Amino acid sequence: MEKQENFGQLKKLESNSELFSIGLSEERKYFLENLAMLVDAGVPINESFRVISEGSKSSRMKGAILKMADQIEGGYSLWKAMRASKLFNKQTISLIRIGEETANLVENLGIVVEQQKKESAFQSKIRSAIIYPVIILVIALLVAGGVCFFLLPRLAKVFSDMKIELPAITRALIALSSFIESYGLIAMPLLLIFLGSVSYFLFFNDKTKHIGQFLSFNFFGVKRIIRETELARFGYNLGMLLKSGLSISECLDSLVRSTDFYSYRNLYKKIKEEVEEGKSFSQIFNAEKNLDDLIPRPIQQMIIVSERSGSLPQTMIKINEIYEAKVDDTTKNLAVILEPILLIVIWVGVLLLAMAIIMPIYGLIGGFKTGY
Repeated sequence: MEKQENFGQLKKLESNSELFSIGLSEERKYFLENLAMLVDAGVPINESFRVISEGSKSSRMKGAILKMADQIEGGYSLWKAMRASKLFNKQTISLIRIGEETANLVENLGIVVEQQKKESAFQSKIRSAIIYPVIILVIALLVAGGVCFFLLPRLAKVFSDMKIELPAITRALIALSSFIESYGLIAMPLLLIFLGSVSYFLFFNDKTKHIGQFLSFNFFGVKRIIRETELARFGYNLGMLLKSGLSISECLDSLVRSTDFYSYRNLYKKIKEEVEEGKSFSQIFNAEKNLDDLIPRPIQQMIIVSERSGSLPQTMIKINEIYEAKVDDTTKNLAVILEPILLIVIWVGVLLLAMAIIMPIYGLIGGFKTGY
């Protein structure tokens, strides 16, 4: 009963925690990493807090750490002091509480720190997979913008003085040049605002970013990275949290909050609800008809068998290891695959521009020869 009350209080405080801790992400990582190291070395918790506060760069974080130290010296347990600070999420507080109650605080602090590193690694792998093509496309757009603003207006004037029939591609180029010359200072900022707005609504707005995720999930190569990253996160979080003593429902609740992809979040929510109703993974997986796209059938079978044999935590950690290796390979291969595709796109653009410029010149030279 007391356990349910504690977790109910944590749930009410969680939304306040997110607001209060805005801008302190790196400071929290620094705090937890150093707390784990100092507690493992045998330093008392309240003394560890004061040592960590001296290295904190944020006055807000330093004040929160010193307040927690005072509360611990006044009789608070570690998890209650951390909960009162509103700096840490429910999952972290749950792990600390269980660690204190089972005398496994050092181990559970290590799990919290390792989870932070895993989450950073997962996000870094996704960013690294898309940063190269984004940089190439941005450079290509900058070059194209420079050509449109500086080269095309001069060429358009030269071509308009020619007394020859211009090819369609050249006429289109001249029309574009005339438009940019007349309306470029208005059109280009509006275009940038439009692209920025579309990007925001597709990938950053909480109410509409599921659309961008759907598009990403069906884009060449990206779907595979997303799925492998999510399965690696699924395996690690579920395996380590189960080992630490959390219930399966609490572990799945943690998974719901740890993922940014709505399809996986909805899946974890549904699994959590059905687990709380008393269903096994076997019943849940067999009832879901469109699950294979998110969790492959072999992984489902591994989970079902391990649940029956009582080795679910070990199996989930093994799944994490398998998919972490897959993510590494996929991100490397994606860059290799995308590079020639991007080069072809840029080459086609350069070829069309060259044709638009060279074809009228050849026509002019042909006219001179005919007249001669």
